[in-house]
Amino acid sequence: MGSMYAAVMFIGVLNATSVQPVVSVERTVFYRERAADMYSALPYAFGQKVPMWWKWYCWACPVAWTLYVLVVSQFGDITTPMDNGVPVNVFVEKYFGFKHSWLGVVATVVVAFAVFFAFLFGFAIMKLNFQRR
Repeated sequence: MGSMYAAVMFIGVLNATSVQPVVSVERTVFYRERAADMYSALPYAFGQKVPMWWKWYCWACPVAWTLYVLVVSQFGDITTPMDNGVPVNVFVEKYFGFKHSWLGVVATVVVAFAVFFAFLFGFAIMKLNFQRR
């Protein structure tokens, strides 16, 4: 579980590092706008916080679904008891809330994410053109 989590998080961190240049540009714009008295730091900081009603985001996050399918496919059917006497599959379901019966649904969602992003990429390179003549 730890190595799967580390692999999924590594991919996420790798993707997040590509966002860092955007964040640095945004910070520069914030300082410029703040110096011009366009807005104060409090609304900016408040806007950066994730609202509580965004708890649904885990259902739209490909990393969460990927971790779900990896854990359930590897540990969801193991009935061997752990040191505390609880079977592995029961622990995975009780502690993480990952149900082995959802394996087909979760695998379908992961494939759907891949197809969706491939389609989105194809549509974007077909319709968006930023070249100037």
